[in-house]
Amino acid sequence: MEEEKAIPFDDVAMLPQPGDTAAACKHLLPGGTRILLPDGTGRSVTLAAPCLEGYRFAVRSVEDGAEVLSWGLPFGTAVGRIRPGDVLVNAKAAAALSESESADSAVAQAKSAAGMVLGGGNSTQGSDACK
Repeated sequence: MEEEKAIPFDDVAMLPQPGDTAAACKHLLPGGTRILLPDGTGRSVTLAAPCLEGYRFAVRSVEDGAEVLSWGLPFGTAVGRIRPGDVLVNAKAAAALSESESADSAVAQAKSAAGMVLGGGNSTQGSDACK
């Protein structure tokens, strides 16, 4: 089976500041999407879950207790290790997704991922990661 080619970063996401650890999706991306990072190294990340338009995903690891950065500002504090490709979800947004009546399969998958978000403030899918 051939490995899926990585999508160019600028086609699907934006990294407002070079030091940011979180990128924002330009449109809905399914879980498993491979995205070529904008650092010129040829490295890529694979989304751990669907990422909705405007939501964020990690482009670098963030250690427990470290700040997650977006727009050069703290977006949350890791309460567990965040891995590149983890989809970051604000707890309020996760609750709204859980209450949504949408039948769209990608949104339903995002709602399922949001169901794994824990903690208050900001959180991340898959790793109990931000508060």
